[in-house]
Order: sequence, then structure tokens, then C-alpha cells
Amino acid sequence: DLLRIETGIVEGRVLGGPWHIELQPTNVCNVDCFFCISRAARHGESIPWPLLRTVVEDNARRDLRMLRLTGGGEPLAYPQLGELLDTCAAS
Repeated sequence: DLLRIETGIVEGRVLGGPWHIELQPTNVCNVDCFFCISRAARHGESIPWPLLRTVVEDNARRDLRMLRLTGGGEPLAYPQLGELLDTCAAS
């Protein structure tokens, strides 16, 4: 990996990856913390499951090594969380 990264730097092009992606599957949240910095930006939206599945599967076929679920909401409130975790485990 190091050689590939160094070669990419020298050649000025990407030769692998992404190795790490962060996804915000939903901005739905089941709590209402008074100190939340993203409260005003939450509108109860989620990435449609077919699109999220495609993103995970496509990147898993590449060099993806880590997927971090983040969010302006609670990632565990994603409606298709079980399917998402199953897809991650299978990829």
C-alpha cells in the first residue's frame, strides 16, 4: 500500500482507495439534546436504501477497509440498519 501511495504522489494520480469512507445514512434522531450542533439541520431525511447499498457494495469491491457511520442524526435510527449491517458484513 505504501508503495502504491508513494507512486501515486509521484505520478500525481490516485492508484487506490478509497480506504475509508464516512456515511451519514440519516439525519433522524430519537433524542433532543439541548447542546446538539446539528439540531437545526435535521429534517428527518435518510439516504434511500438502494443507493446506500450500492455505495457500500461498490466501494467494498475496491480498496475500502473502513466504513464509519456518522451523522447529524443518530445512525442507529436508520430505517434499514439491519440490511446495512448485513451488507457490510458480506462485503
